[in-house]
Amino acid sequence: MLIDTLLFQKINGLAGKKPVLDELAVFFASYLAYPLTILELIILWQNKTNSRFVYQTIGAAILARLIIAEVLHCFFPRQRPCAEGRAKSLINCPESKSFPSGHATFYFSVAVSIFLFNQPIGLLLLAATILIAFFRIFVGVHWPSDILAGAVIGISSNWIIFLLSKTFF
Repeated sequence: MLIDTLLFQKINGLAGKKPVLDELAVFFASYLAYPLTILELIILWQNKTNSRFVYQTIGAAILARLIIAEVLHCFFPRQRPCAEGRAKSLINCPESKSFPSGHATFYFSVAVSIFLFNQPIGLLLLAATILIAFFRIFVGVHWPSDILAGAVIGISSNWIIFLLSKTFF
């Protein structure tokens, strides 16, 4: 995919030019997920009385990350740009397959679910998710299409779980 490669080269081509930007990129790509996960768990815990919201969020995350993304990893064993030697890699290259992005799949799923329940907090989570996703390309561990597929899967899983919950609950 020519556009995928070109877009990757434009984004990853920024790596290694400004040390401060590289440090921010490593933080967003590797470490922002930890406080973001804690924040999301706190949000779910504080809303535990709204069981439909909690179950839909957890269901969408499981469907997106543990089912759909894992099945696609089996059928599309795409190498990461850093594993192919085509990236200015700023972090260690994960050994797992690239398509779709597990980070994008999971965090888009949870952020969209929370957005549907609470727009201001959801927007904050979506912004953090976009930062993580963009900088995973920047540091050389994902192709843009990996991120796009993860976002589509994460967002779509909410729609599927919402429809199932309306049908069965």
